[in-house]
Amino acid sequence: PPQAPPPASKSSPPVLIYLQEELLLGQGAYGMVTQVRDMTRGRRYALKRLPKFKVATSLESVLDEQLVLRRLNCPFCIRQLASFQDPYYLYILMELCSAGDLADVLIAEERLAPVPPIWLRLASSVPAKAAKKMPHHKRAALREDVARFYIAGILLALEHLHHRFIVYRDLKPSNVLLDARGYPKLADFGMATCLGHVDGTSSTCCGTPHYIAPEVVHAEYGMAVGGKRQRVPYGLSPDWWCLGGVLYTLLTGSRPFSLEREDGVEEEPWDIIRRVIDPRYEVPYPSYLSNEATQLLQALLVRQPKWRLGCRGEGAAEIKRHAWFRGFDWAAMAQQRLRPPRQPKAQDYERRRRWLASNYFAPEDRSDAYTAAAAAAAAAKAKVAAAKPGAPLPFTDEQLSQLLACF
Repeated sequence: PPQAPPPASKSSPPVLIYLQEELLLGQGAYGMVTQVRDMTRGRRYALKRLPKFKVATSLESVLDEQLVLRRLNCPFCIRQLASFQDPYYLYILMELCSAGDLADVLIAEERLAPVPPIWLRLASSVPAKAAKKMPHHKRAALREDVARFYIAGILLALEHLHHRFIVYRDLKPSNVLLDARGYPKLADFGMATCLGHVDGTSSTCCGTPHYIAPEVVHAEYGMAVGGKRQRVPYGLSPDWWCLGGVLYTLLTGSRPFSLEREDGVEEEPWDIIRRVIDPRYEVPYPSYLSNEATQLLQALLVRQPKWRLGCRGEGAAEIKRHAWFRGFDWAAMAQQRLRPPRQPKAQDYERRRRWLASNYFAPEDRSDAYTAAAAAAAAAKAKVAAAKPGAPLPFTDEQLSQLLACF
């Protein structure tokens, strides 16, 4: 039988072998996130697990995420607490935000006419087979004062990133988690990168089609300039475009460049991206939005970065001064002294988590070789744990040596 874990001091970091997995929280292209309990303290965390055979094809992205997480010190950004490795996985231990995300907030709001479920329209990678099982749901939208609270928290997080020359690039409702009090926290920095200085640029095309900025697409595929196609790199500007897209979703329950289909099936990504970069496509603004909200959306969803609000020299300060935020107490928000407009309800998050666990998050597709490798990794972990609890686990893959300097 396993030995009882030794008592741990409050300041010592958790040890991987004493983390017990409890719940599946999410799954992406490169790994999954689970809720774990530290058996030495009883505390709960979120553990991101990345298979090395997948990470080997995206070393730069994972390394960037580590470098970004280690530079953050903001109450509106998720905190990394520790990192581990074993022969077949990389692990990132983060604070747990148990109240779900902004997509869950929208799911809990039942307004307007019945349409395909909001979690289908907000998740870009739900399998078609799973989509057919989803029940229809009323359109979700937030009151402007509620949306203002969440957007303000996101804005402060982006301001913190931009002061460190970090561009986030993948802002969407499902990447904004809620803590136990109901405050938003930016999570999943897998597509974030540090530009190095105020004039730094990137040419990588990444993000979610519904929220991707036009300049991110042009950086990879070029744009027409003087009859020729030129690839133009970008700086921090994509985050302000994404902020406009998320604000639009919170206020309308729809995404600005997506056309709703009666059967609830997602459009092809390139159909959405074509509207994003096509200047002839005009985003529809519902009449029930306030003039200030419409004006802010129009100022953020500007295809030319140099004319976009937030890109005119003062960054986040330009957006904070907008009329839509008139009277908002930024100092109280920064210190988290405001009362969140919506208190998290466990049943809202549990309902969606149970549905995802049963319909979407299927077991990983593993070959026989990988299954054997995973078994070998578990055996190696048990052997090391029995010999010396808390000792570094063995690692021999030279291809990941640069990345593993962070773990």
